[in-house]
Amino acid sequence: MLRESSLPVFPRFVRLLSLLALPALAVLPACKYDSADVEWTIPTRGDSEIMVQPVIAVRLTNTMTASDIANTESGMITVTGDQTSGEYSGTIVAANEQDVFSGQTIAEFQAGINQPPDLIDPLDPSQGTEEPAGDNTLVFLLSPLEQFKPGERITVKVSENVTVLNVPFSSPYVFSFIVEGGEARSEGELFVRETIPLQSSGAAGLRPAVTAYLSENITAGTESDAVRVVGGQSGSHAGGVSRLEQNDVLTSVVHVLEASDSFLPGEKVSVTFTSNISGAGSSPLSPYQLTFQVRPGLNEGGWEPDYLEPLAPDRAVAVLAADFMPGSGAVELLTVSSTLVTLYNSQGRQGTVAVPAGWTFTDAVAVDADGNGSVQIVAMLLGSQGELRLQEYRVGDSGSISSTEARLDFATLSDGGEGGSAASLYLADLNSDGLPELMALHGDGSFAADAVPGLPAGLGDFGDLGDFGLPVEEEEPESTGYLTIFQLTMGLPADGQFNLNDPENLLELQFAPLRNPISGFDPSRKIQLADLDNDGRLDLVSEAMDGDLAGGLVLYRNQTTSANPFSFRKVGTLKNSAGGDYAPDAWIVFDFDTDGDVDVVSWKDSSALLHENTYRDVGDLLAGGFDGGNDLLGSLSGDEPRGLLFEEVVPETADLNGVVAHRGDLLEASNLDGDPLGSADLVVGGAGEEDRGSLVVLRNQSIPGVGQSFEKIELDAGEAGVVSGLALLDLNGDTGLDVATVSDGSPLVYGSLGVQAAMVPDPTLYRLQPVDENGNDVTIDHLASLEANDVFGVKVFADIQASFSGYSVALDYEQFELDYLGFTAPSGFEQLALFEACPQDENDNSCGGFATASMTYQQDTTGAAFDNVELGVFRFRCRQVFGRTDTRIGFASSGATVVSNVLTAVEAGVSQEVPVETGEAIEFELEPPPPPELEVTCNVQERGALSSEVLISWQAQALRYDRVKIRIADGPPIYIDWDSGSYLVGVSSPGDVSISVEALLADSDIGPTVICGVVHVPQPSDVRCGKEGELNIVTWDWDPGIAVEQFRIYRNGSFRSSVLPVGGFIFEDSPSTDDGSDLYEVSAVIGGIESSRGACSGLDPEPCDTEVPIRSPVVGTLLSRSSSSAPLRIRWDWINGEAYDLMRLELLFEPAAPGSAPVNLFGETGMELEGPEANRDSFIYEGELDR
Repeated sequence: MLRESSLPVFPRFVRLLSLLALPALAVLPACKYDSADVEWTIPTRGDSEIMVQPVIAVRLTNTMTASDIANTESGMITVTGDQTSGEYSGTIVAANEQDVFSGQTIAEFQAGINQPPDLIDPLDPSQGTEEPAGDNTLVFLLSPLEQFKPGERITVKVSENVTVLNVPFSSPYVFSFIVEGGEARSEGELFVRETIPLQSSGAAGLRPAVTAYLSENITAGTESDAVRVVGGQSGSHAGGVSRLEQNDVLTSVVHVLEASDSFLPGEKVSVTFTSNISGAGSSPLSPYQLTFQVRPGLNEGGWEPDYLEPLAPDRAVAVLAADFMPGSGAVELLTVSSTLVTLYNSQGRQGTVAVPAGWTFTDAVAVDADGNGSVQIVAMLLGSQGELRLQEYRVGDSGSISSTEARLDFATLSDGGEGGSAASLYLADLNSDGLPELMALHGDGSFAADAVPGLPAGLGDFGDLGDFGLPVEEEEPESTGYLTIFQLTMGLPADGQFNLNDPENLLELQFAPLRNPISGFDPSRKIQLADLDNDGRLDLVSEAMDGDLAGGLVLYRNQTTSANPFSFRKVGTLKNSAGGDYAPDAWIVFDFDTDGDVDVVSWKDSSALLHENTYRDVGDLLAGGFDGGNDLLGSLSGDEPRGLLFEEVVPETADLNGVVAHRGDLLEASNLDGDPLGSADLVVGGAGEEDRGSLVVLRNQSIPGVGQSFEKIELDAGEAGVVSGLALLDLNGDTGLDVATVSDGSPLVYGSLGVQAAMVPDPTLYRLQPVDENGNDVTIDHLASLEANDVFGVKVFADIQASFSGYSVALDYEQFELDYLGFTAPSGFEQLALFEACPQDENDNSCGGFATASMTYQQDTTGAAFDNVELGVFRFRCRQVFGRTDTRIGFASSGATVVSNVLTAVEAGVSQEVPVETGEAIEFELEPPPPPELEVTCNVQERGALSSEVLISWQAQALRYDRVKIRIADGPPIYIDWDSGSYLVGVSSPGDVSISVEALLADSDIGPTVICGVVHVPQPSDVRCGKEGELNIVTWDWDPGIAVEQFRIYRNGSFRSSVLPVGGFIFEDSPSTDDGSDLYEVSAVIGGIESSRGACSGLDPEPCDTEVPIRSPVVGTLLSRSSSSAPLRIRWDWINGEAYDLMRLELLFEPAAPGSAPVNLFGETGMELEGPEANRDSFIYEGELDR
C-alpha cells in the first residue's frame, strides 16, 4: 500500500504514522543491526536497458519504524546523470515490497503515486490511524516533468542518514545504471538503413531522386507528405512526390521535387524522412535526416577576383549566401559587420541596414523559418551591458532590408574569462523533424521565466500542477548554460497587434529557448554539426574554450527521440597520434575521403591530421549507385555502432600539399569545382603570415579506391588580404561556385571561370505540323487554298527530354471558322478519356473552341527521352465563312481547359505532370465563297400623325459583317452593330422615302448597299365637327403641296365616305339615327397607303351633338418582333364615339400567382391623355410582361 503524496518537482517526505503498528515494531531487536543496509535495487546495479522515466526502488534490510519514516527527509535519495547538471527532481515514497513486486507494472505503480487516494491526516486524531503495511522499500519516482536521456549513466545515492529500526547506514549507498538508447541506432524497430545519395555526398544533381532504404515494410500511404526538404540557400521545398516500393526483401521510399522545382547549384540540402511514416505495427519511423550537396557546374578555368561596392570597409562578423530577394530565383550575398548589413546580387549592392543604437552585430544566419521558401535573416546583437538579442530581418522585392517585430533579448553572465566573449549562431535541424533550430554560443545565459517553455517539445502538456492538489513554486529565471537551442515557431504577435485581413503577415517569428539542452556543456569557441554515425541525427563537435578540456575537440552524440527531442551525450574527445589529449590550432568536419561518412581534419603546429571516421567501410558505395557486384542488402543491414563516436580513432598524418590552417582561420568544405564524383574541396581563409592575408583552395583530385591527390591554389597570388568572412555561392549565375570573402574589410568575390554548366534538362517542346486528310505533310499555302467543308489535320510532335508514361495536348482554334472532327492517337497509346468531336451537328453552338487529348502508354510502360515523337493528329473541317478570312490553331494557354499541355514524366519511378514549352501556332487565310446578296427589309410598324415607325432588318445570322450604315433619304448616317440584326427608326418626310443600308467590315465605310423604301402618309390635321341646320359638317387642314389621292371619312369608327382633294377639305353628312354623339375621323391616302386618322377636336364648342360617348374595346393584338431579343409589342383598338378633352388609360395585368391582385402597368392613377391624344382609337404597349 502506498502511503506518500508530495510535490513531484520539489521532493518532500511526509509519512503517515500508524499507531497500531508501533507495539509490534518495538519488540524487534534493534541490536541485531550494526548498520542499515540495502538488499536489492530496481534497476539493478549496472543495468543498461532502463527506460527513460523509470521507478527507482531501494529494498532495505528490514521494515522501517515510524521514527525511521519521520526522520527521512527530502534529499536523502539523490539522482544524478552524466549528461545532466544538478540533480533530478522527484518524489520519495515509502512502500512495502509487495507494492513493487505483486502484480503491478511500473506504469501502474507510477499511476498510484501520481494519483494518490484520499489519505488520513496524521495531524487530525479524529480521522483515526492507518495500519502499517510493513514498509521496507524506499521508492524514488522521477518527476513527470523530467526524464533521463538515452544512453545516460544514472547514479543513485542513498544518504547515510536513512535509518532502519533507528540504525543508520554506515556510509552512503551508491549504485548506477545506464538508460537504454545510448547505443541503439534508432528509437524503434522502423528506421532508415541507408540512403542515396549517401550522407555528405557532393554529387547530387539539381533534381535528385532521394531514396531511403527502410528496415521493414511500412503502411502504404504514410509516406505521402512525410518527407521535408530544405535547401540551405533556397529554403523550404514544399510538395514533391514520394513513391513506396516494398517487398519481402527490401523497402524503400523515393522522393522527387515537384516538376517545376529544383535546387540551386552548390547548395547544401537537408531531406528528412519524418515519423509520419509508420510500420505495419503502427510504430513510427525514427526520423532520419540526410544532408548532401548539390553538384555545381564543373569549373575548368579557376577563379578571378571582382571587388564589390562597400559603403565603408569593416571587418565581417558573418557572410551569408541565400535567395533572399523574393521572386529572384537566384542567390544573393549578404555581408554583416559589427554595424552594418549589406545585400549584393550579380548587379552590385542593393540594400543596407544599420545596427540599432547601443548594439553591435556579432553573427547572423539565413533561415526559412516559416517554411514558405522565402529566406530571412536572424542576427545576434550584443548590448553595452553584455546582454544579447536575436533579431529577424527581411529582404524586400527590391533588395531593401528591414527589421521585424520578431526579437528576443536575454542576459549573459560573464565569468570574467574567455567564455564570456563568444556570441555566435548556428542553424541546424537538431531533432530531424524537417524544421531548423538555432544554436547560440554565448556566456552563461539566463532568460525570464515567461520566455522559457515549461516543457521541452515532445513531452506533452501535464496541465496545471494544482490538479494534483500541490503547491507550485514561483519560477526563477532559467539558465541555459553556454549554449542555447532556440526552437523557431510562427505565432501571433506578442503585443496582440495583428491584421486578419493580411494573412501573409499574420504570424511572426518567435524564438523559444530550451532549458539546459546539453547539461555540463563547457564554454566553446566553435562547434560543428554533422551526422558522425549515420543515424539521421546531427552530432556535435565542440572546441572547448576553457577548463580541463581547453582547446580539445569534444564529441557529443545526438540521441534525440520523439519523447526526448533534444538530447546529446558527451562521448569523449579526439586524441593525438599518441592517444593523449589534443588541442588543435584549427579543424573542420567533412567527408575527406568521399566514402559517405564525415571525418575530422585538424592542424597542429602546421601539421595536418586526419581523424578518419570508420563508420562506413564501403568504398564501392558512391553517390552514383550500387555496382552489380556489391552486397547491397549486406551493406544496408548492419546496425552495430561504430565510428568516431564509439571507437578510439588514432589520427594519421594527412598530406594536404602544404595547405595549413591556423587558429581563427575560416574553413569551408564543398565540392567547389563541381567534381562529378562529389569530392569535397577545402577553402581556407584568414590572416596568413605577417597578417598579409591568405585565401587558399585545396582542390581534391582524389579518386576513391585508387588514391588521394590535392592541388593547392592560392587565390589572388597569396595577396588576398585578411579574410574575415567567407561564403560559397553562385553569384554570377553560371552554376559554378564563386568564393565570396570580406578581405581587409571589403567584399570581394572570386568568380568562377570556364564553367560547364550544371543544368536541369530542357523542357519538352510541343510543335505543330499541318497535314492533309490522309495524314501527309502539307504547307500553309495548301491550307489557304481549302474551301468550305474541306478536311485537314494538325499533327503534334514533341522533343521529349525525360522518361514519360503519358502526355496531354490542348489546342485552341477559331470555332466560327473550323469544326473539330476528332483525334487520331499514335500506336502504342490509349486515351485516358473520350473527347468527342465538336460540334455534334450543324446547329450545335456549345463548343468552346478547344481540342484536347490525354494519352497514356498501353500496358504501363515508360517511354525514353527522344526528339520528334509523334503525339497524334487533330482533324478539322473548314466552315463556310463570310467577311473574316484569317484563322488560327495553336496551343491552349495554361488553365484555359481542364486538360493542359503537360508531359507525364517519370523520375525514379515517380510520375508527375511536367509543363512543356509550346511552339508557334498555325495561321492561314480561308478563301471565302462569294457572299450572298445582302437582304434588307423595311416595314412600317406604326403610322403616327407626324411620323411613321419603320423597322429595318437584315440577315445578321447568315452573313458576317461588323457594322451597318443607315441613311434615311438625305439625312445623316446612322451606324449600328451588325449583330443587332434590326433597327427601328422614325420617318417624318411625307410620300416615298428612300432608306439605304450599307454593310461594313472593320474600319471601312464602304460596303454592299441595299435600298429600300417606305411611304409615309401624314395624318390630316385640325379635324373639326360642326352643324349647319340638320347636317354635320366636318373640316380639316391639309398641306396643298402634298399630293393626295383621297381622304377617307369615318363615323363612329365605320367608313362613311371618300372625299377627293378637288372637292376641298370639307364633308357634309346627315346625322345618324343612333342615340349618342357622332365621332368623325379623317385619314389621307397616298399611293394606296392610308394614314392614321385625325379625329374631331374635343375643343370645338359644339362638336356634332355632344353626349356620353360610346367606347367598345376589342381584344389586343400581339405585333411581330424584329428579333428574339426585341421587346414585346401589343396593340389595343377601340371605337371612339366622341371627342374628348381628357382620357385616362389603365393597363391591368393579372400576375401568374393565384390570388394575386391585378397590377396597373401605368401606375396607380393610370395614364392621362389630353387634347388630340385623348381622342386616339388605339394604343401600343412595348416591353416585357413577366406575368
